Amino acid sequence: MSIYNKIKIPICSLIFLTLLCFISCIYDHVDSRNIKITNKTSKAIYCFHSNNDRFPFKSSNFTDKEMERFRIDTGCTAGLYNKPRYWEDFMVNADGYKCRVLIFSIDTIEKYGWEEVTKKSNFVKRYLLNLEDIKNINWQIIYDGN
Repeated sequence: MSIYNKIKIPICSLIFLTLLCFISCIYDHVDSRNIKITNKTSKAIYCFHSNNDRFPFKSSNFTDKEMERFRIDTGCTAGLYNKPRYWEDFMVNADGYKCRVLIFSIDTIEKYGWEEVTKKSNFVKRYLLNLEDIKNINWQIIYDGN
């Protein structure tokens, strides 16, 4: 067997495995649906989703600049930042099979800071939604302060 044939087999195997990997990635569908929140109040809000009633992140891991990703200014609409990859899987692991969309007021954050607010889960509004509820509202929450 020539050196060319000895090299040809591993190269062909490597190419085949690489192609197989790329093809399998094509079918790894990521859910493109996302809940959009419209802020109809006179002040900015911060919005997070969670699978329980607690703040979904360790606030000490985030700087104020990083927390800005979750901010929705007045009159603006934004999708949830860091949304689940698969909503159905997220709901299966959520308490009561429901997603919590937690709204925090900018006033509360400025007064107490992230660490204190998140320890106490001091949100101003909590939406408790199963997947059917989310579909029924067409993946849109309009927060008006009530």
